Amino acid sequence: MLGFRRTPKFERKAKRETLAYSGGSERTDAPSPNGNKAHTVRKDTTVSTVEPFYGGEIQPVDFIGVELMGATNSTGLRDFLKAGRHIIASHSQPRLHCGVVEIPGNRAFCRLADGSKRPCAVTEVTQEGVEPCYILEVARPDNWSVSTLFVRILTTAPEQSVGGFITELLEELVKRDGHWNAERLDSSSSLRVSRLKHVAEHSTWLWSRRILERLNSFGFTPEEAAL
Repeated sequence: MLGFRRTPKFERKAKRETLAYSGGSERTDAPSPNGNKAHTVRKDTTVSTVEPFYGGEIQPVDFIGVELMGATNSTGLRDFLKAGRHIIASHSQPRLHCGVVEIPGNRAFCRLADGSKRPCAVTEVTQEGVEPCYILEVARPDNWSVSTLFVRILTTAPEQSVGGFITELLEELVKRDGHWNAERLDSSSSLRVSRLKHVAEHSTWLWSRRILERLNSFGFTPEEAAL
């Protein structure tokens, strides 16, 4: 797993979903790790308790050999997460698989103004016949200047996992005080990358459209969900 030490999950029950933590005890309507009250949902509803998406068919990202801590909050990711929910609700393809992790390290960039660890949403995008793409959205409640990163891994060494690449990207981000190494990323023979700049204000719909348009450049073909 992507370093989630207490990844919550839903277990099917007769009439409602019960929230359970991998550490052991089950709770129904228990507080979630980010402080929000967990919701009881209908039996026929598919949900994910890994931030950020509720509703829609989505599973948490599952990487091997990554030592990133699962974030306990999603501060500064609200707009991105809302856009993700909109994509899931309105499209059957592509599929989004997401988790939220803490930015590793102890530099000033790694902390928000309230002292909490800066989170980052890591989203895997999949579609049949298309190589996966990964979206890294760094929380920026302080309007930090860092673009959304889209990355496709072209080659992997036998000893290196996808998660290993993600970890290296985040560690490099920290070394550069919160900025992607554009020159290195653009010249890499192992990665294909694209950066999407944030704009001052836009609606959830516009944000989701910008994400889908960028994914289209990676070969994904959005398919609207049947009504």
